[in-house]
Amino acid sequence: MSTTRHLQRPAAGLALCALLLSACTSSIAPGTTLTTDPFPGNPPRPALAGNTPAADAPSEPGTSTALVGPHPSSGTTVVRALLAPDATLPETLANDFQATTGYTLQILNPLKETDHHADVLVGFDGGAMLRMTPTLSPEAPEGFQPPADAQLAQAPGALPYAHDDVCVMADTQWYAANRLTPPGSVNDLATADHAARLIVPSPKESPAGATFAHLMASLQGAQISTWLANAKAAGMQVLPFDEAEAAWTLSGGARPLAVAPLSRAARTITNTGTESYLAPVAGSCVSRTLYAAQHVQASNPDGARSFMAYLYTRPAQALLAEQGAAYPLDSEQAKHTATELYAAPREDTVALSAEQLQPTPQGW
Repeated sequence: MSTTRHLQRPAAGLALCALLLSACTSSIAPGTTLTTDPFPGNPPRPALAGNTPAADAPSEPGTSTALVGPHPSSGTTVVRALLAPDATLPETLANDFQATTGYTLQILNPLKETDHHADVLVGFDGGAMLRMTPTLSPEAPEGFQPPADAQLAQAPGALPYAHDDVCVMADTQWYAANRLTPPGSVNDLATADHAARLIVPSPKESPAGATFAHLMASLQGAQISTWLANAKAAGMQVLPFDEAEAAWTLSGGARPLAVAPLSRAARTITNTGTESYLAPVAGSCVSRTLYAAQHVQASNPDGARSFMAYLYTRPAQALLAEQGAAYPLDSEQAKHTATELYAAPREDTVALSAEQLQPTPQGW
């Protein structure tokens, strides 16, 4: 088994408005596969049980986790979605949205399109949504009943739809091939051996990088500046989003530790599906909820609301799980998927509020 693999990269290149983080994802035209690896050499994806969404699958009385939202409206126009850095939307989901509603989903590239061209913003965590509050529709979308603990009081227009924790992820195949041991916990990251293998995507460009920076600030307190200086002196690299991805062993680089969404583990699995090439470092995971929101200047508000309603359907929630894009808010739809095995919310995650995640980290 090769020790160097070229696996799926999150859409690279994003630059958002100054209110957010400059993002990093390339433009993806409608119909382009969002979850297909553009690089050769990937291990084949296993066939997972339940790959056909069961929109009307019955649930035991009183146990259903189905989301409550309005029926998606129909149309024939284009819905322009600004996809967050580190986030993924499967092509199968975009295709099913079109088959269900008639709308075509277009992913925008903020390097070429500023965020005011978007109808809907997708895949941003609570901190990012709070930073973007002036660009979001100020009103809560009608007809939805999202979980109360996932709602953002300061951004009522933001609709929670999935979970995707951020962790320091270790390339276990690289460590096994080199007969080395990954860091035992988050406390080991600043030591010389581990820091020299660690990549952090710039918190100014990457929501995942910003989340990690806030985690370390919460753990180190007043000593965060000292910790950061020591980690950098020991070899930790804080790189622009694209460079960080290229430096990871998963993309052919030399560093086996990287800050990334936990969903990456569900998309980098062995042929049998019984093992992921990635494992989170203990104590390094931060709980995150992902949101979608209509842009305040949306030129297609009906299409934006239809897409948000579609995200609350069982087929959409199932596709998020089946394609390893995120852990669905309707957790029933994650059953028998790689996402359930490798990207479910962890018991050892650190819970940081959206308000704690809101500031753009400084000094990184």
